[in-house]
Amino acid sequence: MDRTIAVIGHVDHGKTSLVKALTGVETDTLKEERERGLSIALGFASLAMEAGRLHFVDAPGHADFIQTVLMRYCWLFLWRMVCPLKPSST
Repeated sequence: MDRTIAVIGHVDHGKTSLVKALTGVETDTLKEERERGLSIALGFASLAMEAGRLHFVDAPGHADFIQTVLMRYCWLFLWRMVCPLKPSST
C-alpha cells in the first residue's frame, strides 16, 4: 500500500537530509537551493518497500517560503479529492 509522508519543520532541522538518507534522492533540485543550502520549493522522493511505496514531500522550513508550501499542499489536497488513488467499488 502506498503512503505519502509530508516532512515539515523549522529551517535547518535536517528535513532534506533525512529524506536523502532514507531514499537516496536529493530533493533540493534548484540551482539556488544548492547554492544557498536552503529548500525553496517542495521536493519529492519515494522509497520502494515490500508492502508498497513511501512517497515523501519535503517542505521548505523558512518562513519566507511558507506561502509556497501552503499553496502546494492545498493543490495536493484538492487533487487527492478530485483524483482518488483507488477507483471506487461501485
